[in-house]
Amino acid sequence: MNRTDLAAALQQKPIVLLDFYAGWCAPCKILAPTLDLLVQELNFELIKIDIDESRELPVDYAVTSIPHLVFIKDGIKVWEQKGFLPLPRLKAKLMELGVGLR
Repeated sequence: MNRTDLAAALQQKPIVLLDFYAGWCAPCKILAPTLDLLVQELNFELIKIDIDESRELPVDYAVTSIPHLVFIKDGIKVWEQKGFLPLPRLKAKLMELGVGLR
């Protein structure tokens, strides 16, 4: 994923959660199933960005540690989370931000 791909995706999807991760990151591996469950239950698009494959996007979003989640609504960053967040807290936060059920 590069800047052009992400910009196109953000134009097409009104509610997006960016998941900055790496294959070697243990907390990222623990968070992945949580995100998979939430994307099936809640109405948002999940875009996973491997920081080892995409070097420009982590810089653009000031990613200094992973996992790093960025919530974007209508093209505007409205929330971010650095580090792991358990399922109940992440779900509650997404719903607080206006994400509805599928």
